[in-house]
Amino acid sequence: METRVERPLLALVCVPLVMIAATLTGLWCVLPVLVIESWWFSPSRLLSPNWRWSWVLAVEEGIFGTMWAFAGATNLAAFRDHTLVVGGIWAAAPAVVAIAGALSGKKPGLSGAARAGTGSPRSDTGAIGDDVVLS
Repeated sequence: METRVERPLLALVCVPLVMIAATLTGLWCVLPVLVIESWWFSPSRLLSPNWRWSWVLAVEEGIFGTMWAFAGATNLAAFRDHTLVVGGIWAAAPAVVAIAGALSGKKPGLSGAARAGTGSPRSDTGAIGDDVVLS
């Protein structure tokens, strides 16, 4: 058997885009194959234990992308006279999510490792548990 080839770009970008296209066109039989592909090409736990479940992120991207595309297409069809407004709101939704994600990573009091999930937050003076002495 061949060893797994890690291709995060393929697993986390291309496969979710194909999932969106498959669900919008009604090709439901392709989805199990795409889930397996996202698992196969995602970074394995040998590379980093934090990336073991990255294939689930690809599936979530496919689900939320399908919901976003379906909502946009439905609203564009329903409000044909207001295409520019509906299209602007529809296109701005991912930008708002991206900005919120970027801003949430800049919270004071968290080290870079804590934001990435690879460490623990720094303990400031007066934090809960500072008075506990282990002997």
